Amino acid sequence: MRMSFIGAGKVGTSLGLYLKNKGFIISGYYSKSYASATNAGELTGSIPFRSLEELAVESDMIWITTNDDSIEEIGHQLAALKCVSEGTIIAHASGAHSSEILAGLKERGCFIYSIHPLQAFAQVETAVEELKATVFTIEGDQEKRALIKKIFNRTGNSCFIIEKEGKALYHAGACIMSNYLITLIDVALNLFQQAGLDRKKILEATRPLIMGTLNNIQLKDTKNALTGPIQRGDEVTIKNHIAAIGDNLPQEKEFYKFMGLKTLEMIKDSKSEEQIEMLMRLFEGGVYNE
Repeated sequence: MRMSFIGAGKVGTSLGLYLKNKGFIISGYYSKSYASATNAGELTGSIPFRSLEELAVESDMIWITTNDDSIEEIGHQLAALKCVSEGTIIAHASGAHSSEILAGLKERGCFIYSIHPLQAFAQVETAVEELKATVFTIEGDQEKRALIKKIFNRTGNSCFIIEKEGKALYHAGACIMSNYLITLIDVALNLFQQAGLDRKKILEATRPLIMGTLNNIQLKDTKNALTGPIQRGDEVTIKNHIAAIGDNLPQEKEFYKFMGLKTLEMIKDSKSEEQIEMLMRLFEGGVYNE
């Protein structure tokens, strides 16, 4: 199977190099920037195409690895090409969009998919290594799903199958777990810094805490991994937290209280009604209501 990529950024280049290393034929890259296509081609031993037509005639499977806002237009451009063969597999790598965004290509007899790697692509070198353990989420036409799954059986990657109706919630979950985790850590670092600690040093110092928490989640799931004052029902500790944040970083106070309420919602079945009511009063305002 000859694979080509439209989009030669970090995602397309990393995927192409990873698949090449696993024995797949990478025909080449097309990009708005010919220099980017050339660079990706050099890394993967493939051709930098100057047009979509050149790419289409050399491809059994076309990956669209552009930014999300460009996918639909790329789909329209491909659908308008006579050289796109019936039966070509065309997949975009967006987590947000379903395969329906490529509906014009389905009308041309192509098989359309969204194939999303559950991974953040920071840089090509590290991404290629991390792809070895990445899970891919597949959505799209039933006809070639088995073939798509065989690709990842060959690479050694696990897959999820999802229907188009679930894509928005799926991507929201991925964003919370990846993007908002960064926001959560940033807020925590702001508190440490306000307490007088060096931001760079505390980030390194808390690495075991962060990784230990993730390991506990993997072992026990979220509810059973929880430790700390909410799990223990430490009313005084939580009061002190809210007061200190209100005095020193008032902009973070509502965030702390909101996260507290979400945590209570998660563990409410394991606490008494009295404990839940007492903690809810703290997080919803109580004596600290301004």
